[in-house]
Amino acid sequence: MIDVVLLTYNAEKYLERLLIALDEQTLQGFNLIIIDSSSKDNTTTILRDRNVDYISISPSDFNHGGTRNMSLQYCKFDYVLFLTQDALPLNEHCFEEIYKVISQNNSIGLSYGRQVPYPGSGPFESFPRKFNYGEVSRLKTKEDIPVLGLKTSFCSNSFSIYNRNILTEIGGFPTNVIFGEDAYVSSKMILNDYGIYYCAEAMVYHSHDYSIKEEFKRYFDIGVFHTHQDWMIKAFSAPNGEGFKYVMREFKYLLDKKQFLLIPNFVIRVLAKFLGYQIGKRESKLSLAWKEKLSMHPRFWKNYNN
Repeated sequence: MIDVVLLTYNAEKYLERLLIALDEQTLQGFNLIIIDSSSKDNTTTILRDRNVDYISISPSDFNHGGTRNMSLQYCKFDYVLFLTQDALPLNEHCFEEIYKVISQNNSIGLSYGRQVPYPGSGPFESFPRKFNYGEVSRLKTKEDIPVLGLKTSFCSNSFSIYNRNILTEIGGFPTNVIFGEDAYVSSKMILNDYGIYYCAEAMVYHSHDYSIKEEFKRYFDIGVFHTHQDWMIKAFSAPNGEGFKYVMREFKYLLDKKQFLLIPNFVIRVLAKFLGYQIGKRESKLSLAWKEKLSMHPRFWKNYNN
């Protein structure tokens, strides 16, 4: 069977529906591990009312990689599924589908599921899910690097399952990345001749309504991540071509949806992303105060050592 690790922080908006969805999964008997970063809302009240155990940590102790590594000490099984609080299973077969392939193939290090936008999401929420999460499942290996480049190792820890033995073998999650601990691990697995499986049949609702300011900050962090982990760029190729493809397809998506009034917003978003990414790549020239202001993860910089 599997362990399910759910990370929460001020999750009351999602938690009731998510716990119901977990109870409805056809893959039952999993070991649920909830790690809460000292939520200030009703998250822990909801958990206590439903007699659900959880582990509480300080927000200052949370780390995308480190906290997930910590969760492994509570795991009982060979496969661990990571879920974020805003990833809602689309149906009761979600866990069963994502577990099926990885449990039958010991050369697959991780499998990640399909993310679809929440109902009512706007074009800027919906398109990233359409672009990154197709309708067809596929196995990605080292042989795909010449064609897919950096997308070979693309995955998401919002909804993913890992072979715990392989995860341990490649050193677990990194504790010194601003985010992207999932891409880091999947890259290590690919380069160590393990496969990454995209399971389109396992679906969750998961999307974000980022403001232009948030888009800038997010791409600042992406630029930081790519600069700090330049070994990934060297091994898989630079992301420039994929970025241009994304922009052109998003523009066509807006045209097809007849969202002409959103074109100016689209142009500003593209410029914000590009500027954020370029500044992020040059973060070493900025003061710590500026890094904290420009990042979506300011806490990272308080503990970061060059």
